[in-house]
Amino acid sequence: MKILVTGGRGQLGCALQKYLKGHELSLFDIQDFDIADPKAVEKVLNDNQTDLLLNCAAYTDVDGAEAHKEKAFRVNADGPKVLARATAKRNIPILHISTDYVFDGTKSEPYTEEDKTNPQSVYGHSKLEGENAVREFNPHHFIVRTSWLYSVVGKNFPRTMISFSKKSEVRVVDDQIGCPTYAPHLVLGLEKLIDRGGFGTYHMAGSGQTSWYGLTKYL
Repeated sequence: MKILVTGGRGQLGCALQKYLKGHELSLFDIQDFDIADPKAVEKVLNDNQTDLLLNCAAYTDVDGAEAHKEKAFRVNADGPKVLARATAKRNIPILHISTDYVFDGTKSEPYTEEDKTNPQSVYGHSKLEGENAVREFNPHHFIVRTSWLYSVVGKNFPRTMISFSKKSEVRVVDDQIGCPTYAPHLVLGLEKLIDRGGFGTYHMAGSGQTSWYGLTKYL
């Protein structure tokens, strides 16, 4: 299968390139084209034979999104809408990566795909709008929500904490619980989904749970 990957230089894109087997990948990043620009998306799809578009591109700075709402919505909401429309026109399925931030975090048990969304941040709202656009404009879609993604490359919490290791004191919250997800492990889940099929919304995250504080102690 020929898979076009957006966000190809991010931590998930790099993991896909290394660990996704049996498929031919074409990786693009924000420097290559703007996913929210219909003409740019049309050109890339016209120039590349594609059986599946895998959208890893995202504005992931949760705190920064509060100050840069327009940028967050352009990448996380407008971009998926453009990609969904362009792929649907060509009858190409789309696999869109989303986040647990579409929920409010008040549930004491793991969220399921059937739970009601209720984002509490600009980032969460922008990601939910992106999900809804993919559902609306391309019926042949996979939406995969993951959480606390990390890898040996890119910007993520473990790498940030390791960079603080020489500081005499590091303060980390212990009231937020989640499932850290190693990017190569997520790739294995995506590979099974791609190979087996079954359009819809899925949750994929690492097993077990911890707080940001607990994760920092482990590091």
